[in-house]
Amino acid sequence: MRANAERLDQLRQLAILDSSPEKIYDDLTTLLVRSLDVPIGMVNLLDAERDWFKACVGLPMSQSPADASFCEVFFNTAADIVIVEDTSKDPRFATHPFVAGAPFVRFYAAARLTVGQQTVGTLCVYDTKPHQLSEGQMLDLQILAEAAIHVLESRKLPSALETGALRSIVLMDSDPDSSRALSELICLVKPDFTIDVRRDWPSAMTAVLSTRPWAVIADLKMAGLDSLAAIASIRAVLGDAAPIMVAVAVDISKLDVLELGYDFVFGKPVEIASLMSAIGC
Repeated sequence: MRANAERLDQLRQLAILDSSPEKIYDDLTTLLVRSLDVPIGMVNLLDAERDWFKACVGLPMSQSPADASFCEVFFNTAADIVIVEDTSKDPRFATHPFVAGAPFVRFYAAARLTVGQQTVGTLCVYDTKPHQLSEGQMLDLQILAEAAIHVLESRKLPSALETGALRSIVLMDSDPDSSRALSELICLVKPDFTIDVRRDWPSAMTAVLSTRPWAVIADLKMAGLDSLAAIASIRAVLGDAAPIMVAVAVDISKLDVLELGYDFVFGKPVEIASLMSAIGC
């Protein structure tokens, strides 16, 4: 429930309510509305008697009363993502004053933001016309929500994040054999580094935003376009604190390193000395 004392305590520990705007949240929200092709989006914190917007695109306001909150739905469902394609046809929202009257909201989608197993807010979007999300857009919502959660958690654990950043590399590779080989090569050159191997981009995103590694190395089996949204999200959320981004591929002639958002690209087999030099190790 919204008034739950433990939930409100977790929210207070973040020391975020009524704080000044921060670029990391603004960039994340901008990326959200662009990715989902909607006019309104926000990082919404669920206070006891209000929704407070840490970042907001498309509305000239910073908060709204709890009794007008679409995101109240998260206190009555176990789902972590709620998507309502047409609010006028959903019994949970059809009689809402902002659906039945101005601004006549027709589309609502949101992802739960949890800290310490408590719902502290949502990453949410709205439109004044019915809307459908593609599978890719739904994945974007999930990835960006995970990013927002880790940014929120970092407010409580800055020292842990800073410690992990200096001696870790996230390796994104769906092939166990090639990831093992590259991990062993890196460890031979840098035995004090830890290698966190991830098999897909949502998992890699979670690792990057929670540990803030020194570098991300992505072994791209094809053209690598599936990594574009993830790399863009990492840069949007972390800004200047983003790790060094490296792509590895069999045929680098098919890769545009700048288009994909990487700092460096290497062909396979990888020259490990050159790779480590590129990332400043």
